[in-house]
Amino acid sequence: MKKVIWTDDKGKKNCSLLRDNDPVTVAQYGIPQNPPDISGILERAKTDLHNALVEKDLLTWNDVQKNENMITILINRIIRNPIIREYRNQNE
Repeated sequence: MKKVIWTDDKGKKNCSLLRDNDPVTVAQYGIPQNPPDISGILERAKTDLHNALVEKDLLTWNDVQKNENMITILINRIIRNPIIREYRNQNE
């Protein structure tokens, strides 16, 4: 088996497993090997991140400069951690 990376008509890259003798032109029909779908996480993150920034009083550039680490903490909590959970759930 071989892994083939291909791009769909929406510009999204995908990975599929093909038999060694299959041409790459049939990649979309192979066995999908993609990461979990994170579109829902990212959609929810728009609102969750906005709300967290307001709650943490990160409203201006000066606010961010005073507490820059909080941006990383919020991104990790709202985006990174749910993505990692999706990977874990994918293997269960």
